[in-house]
Amino acid sequence: MLRYPMIYLIVIVHVPRMISFVDEPTILTFIGSFVTEGLARTGIPMLTCISGFFVFHKALDLNLPLLLRKRFVSLVTPLLVWNVPVVLALYVVQSQGLIDYDFAVRKTMYPFDPMIWVNGIFSVTDYPVNYPMHFLRDLFVICFFAPVMGLSLRRYPFMGLIALLVMFVPDFDGLLIRNNSMPIMFYIGGMATTMNWDLKRLDKYAIPLACLLLLVCAVVVFTGAGRPFWVRVLAPFAVWPASSMLLGTRTGRWLIEHSRASVFLFMFHGLMLLTLKAAFPRLYSSEYAFYAWLMLPVFVAITSQFAYLLLDRLFPGFLTVLLGGRKATAHKVATVNS
Repeated sequence: MLRYPMIYLIVIVHVPRMISFVDEPTILTFIGSFVTEGLARTGIPMLTCISGFFVFHKALDLNLPLLLRKRFVSLVTPLLVWNVPVVLALYVVQSQGLIDYDFAVRKTMYPFDPMIWVNGIFSVTDYPVNYPMHFLRDLFVICFFAPVMGLSLRRYPFMGLIALLVMFVPDFDGLLIRNNSMPIMFYIGGMATTMNWDLKRLDKYAIPLACLLLLVCAVVVFTGAGRPFWVRVLAPFAVWPASSMLLGTRTGRWLIEHSRASVFLFMFHGLMLLTLKAAFPRLYSSEYAFYAWLMLPVFVAITSQFAYLLLDRLFPGFLTVLLGGRKATAHKVATVNS
């Protein structure tokens, strides 16, 4: 249920940002900064925490070859099938001078540079051409540390957490993990399952915790704190209980039914935003910048949904490959068969 809203928040983050509230304090810049600098920063941490929960809940850390095979299909395969065609297309466009656009260095595929091509596909030391997908790359790298994390979780869980904080908060790992909150959130997800946390314990505080999260986001905006690390750590303890208010509702059921489509949205939106930026370079700097920021995620989500439904109807096997092996749910299959 949480997957779609968290991924939609990620889409918002990747829309070129407006002027911040600190630089130009108005109602519109407050709304923009409140979402992009506060609320939307809970997306990646929440998804990473859930991923860590399932890895250790299924004890995949005890079978590293199996874990890497599964995650290669679900995380590395999408890097190939989404990035390789774009790298090749950019090479053709740039070598033939088909459009007049000033590409960033990491998206300059002509003249040929092996490292730029490797990064464009696999995001080894820089962002890939479909830039949001560096999340998949980081998640795959974290899986290599799952056995050590699992050992710590089952013996010295809090010592392991402290060690991760010491390593990743000051960014001692360098380029190994680009998003330094992810290993910590992955580990916290592991703590939830290995320490048998009652995941419904905070549900009765759903409304106060939701209000606390909104207050924290407002404080971040007013103080110009940027992207404080502790806000991301707060995400599971506020977003998870708050989401319980959607259980059993029409909205909650819709989000569950569109969980797979949201994965397609995650992989699709970077290319869509890149295309729109190339086609309308002044869209984000005009007097209508706020409305562009507000409506673009909606437009991208609707376009993504149409593309997803079209592929699901005409090329379901290819769609499964695009989604890293994620197949239609059993409920959907049963509906189609009936």
